[in-house]
Amino acid sequence: MNNDQPSYATQLPVFVYGTLRTGEYNWERLLKGRTLSERPAVAPNHQMFASDVPCIVEGAGSVVGNLVEIDPAIYAEVMGDLDALEEFDPVSGTGWYLRVARPVLVDGQAVLAWLYHGDPLKLDQPAHPVPDGDWVAWIGGR
Repeated sequence: MNNDQPSYATQLPVFVYGTLRTGEYNWERLLKGRTLSERPAVAPNHQMFASDVPCIVEGAGSVVGNLVEIDPAIYAEVMGDLDALEEFDPVSGTGWYLRVARPVLVDGQAVLAWLYHGDPLKLDQPAHPVPDGDWVAWIGGR
């Protein structure tokens, strides 16, 4: 883990941008009824790539998603479920996706949140850039 990153046990909100966005299939399985709030948000200085699933990396542009505040009483359990989905191991800090803390914008205000960075070369199918950074719109328009 990078020294300027908080401990993985730190209870930050989570920025979700793909199948975990409100109403999507992994939201239904893993987040529905387990959050205190879900607000529209943008991750600046990121770009998105997608096949059937999206991933984001740092770069030019921005990514559209939701900032999810998890119920503190079940925070560790929910984060364990999200880490498992993203194949991230918080003990070693390695995985298919990496959980990193980055500022995201909610109503124009910066909020530090966990987000999952992925490697576009590891997607199951060839990755396509998603120019507007909105996976829900991109997947619906394919």
